[in-house]
Amino acid sequence: MHLVSACRASSLSNVLSHAAPLLLVALLGACSKAPQGPPPRGPANVTVMTVAPREVPVSFEFVAQTQSPRAVNIQARVSGFLDRRVYTEGALVKAGQVLFLMDKKPFEAQLDQAKAAMQQQKAAMDNALANLKRTKPLVDQD
Repeated sequence: MHLVSACRASSLSNVLSHAAPLLLVALLGACSKAPQGPPPRGPANVTVMTVAPREVPVSFEFVAQTQSPRAVNIQARVSGFLDRRVYTEGALVKAGQVLFLMDKKPFEAQLDQAKAAMQQQKAAMDNALANLKRTKPLVDQD
């Protein structure tokens, strides 16, 4: 029995001789400084404002679409083709303000026809006056 206990004692001392350096390293590692977290922060920056009662204008901005309470019909007095719209939609317009520009060609053609017809009628009137002037003295003589 003595031999068994001597064998156990030698193996225990053998284990301790190998484990002692490992244990020493572990203990030294544990004694070192603990892992540090982030450094402590300083005092926080705070904006300070003195509160005092005063008059403040109140204004509101809304996104909306409006519609006039009056329905307005725009009817053309003449027929023709529109070249362009002159007014801005939603803007105020006044009586007599130009709203649209129409194609001038048909109206210029009608004007030229009317001028030609007037010249023709004027020529017919001049001819009739010349005939009157020629025949009036004859009527007076019988």
